[in-house]
Amino acid sequence: MRGVSESLAGRVGIVNLLGLSLAEIQGKASDHTPFAPLPEKLAPRIAAGQPLGLAALYTRIWRGSFPAIALNSDMDRDLFYSSYVQT
Repeated sequence: MRGVSESLAGRVGIVNLLGLSLAEIQGKASDHTPFAPLPEKLAPRIAAGQPLGLAALYTRIWRGSFPAIALNSDMDRDLFYSSYVQT
């Protein structure tokens, strides 16, 4: 740290973001309105939805919904999450 005249202390903002929704992962986010857990909003979404097979459901759960890993099937899941936790 010798020769450093200025630090970035106090200049960081934290933004809490959720993972991608299933519609976003499938590239269909523009077809949907924001999620609201109300019966009148849920019924049409359930009727229009495509059920996931068991293997696809487990894959979604196992890989998660962070954009970097949800959208890139070649990314190493274990490396991603161990790096995430370490960071």
